[in-house]
Amino acid sequence: MARPGPGCARHQLKILSANVRGLRTNIGDLTHNCVLQHSIDIVVVTETWLNSEVEPTFGKICGYTHWTRKDRQERAGGGVAVCFKEGLQSQLLDVVTPPEMEAMFFPSSTG
Repeated sequence: MARPGPGCARHQLKILSANVRGLRTNIGDLTHNCVLQHSIDIVVVTETWLNSEVEPTFGKICGYTHWTRKDRQERAGGGVAVCFKEGLQSQLLDVVTPPEMEAMFFPSSTG
């Protein structure tokens, strides 16, 4: 990453990684006690326990993108999801992974 010159504001990217053990039951605590209170830029959650019955718009945090999710297939539990503070550029990379692998890939910029 390039160093800011004199008079340039420097912003540290804040990333939260949390094992929520059920996003439906813990979205409120995650949102109010972590994400908003600490102005997190990127939120990564594991063990979402979400499935296809849960709407894609579930749990949208005001000021953040919708969750990008990879729900566990075939059995209950698991799952990962990511959301970004609005204004951050993000794009999910199309990386083929085995169905049992709960992973998502996003490019980084070093400009």
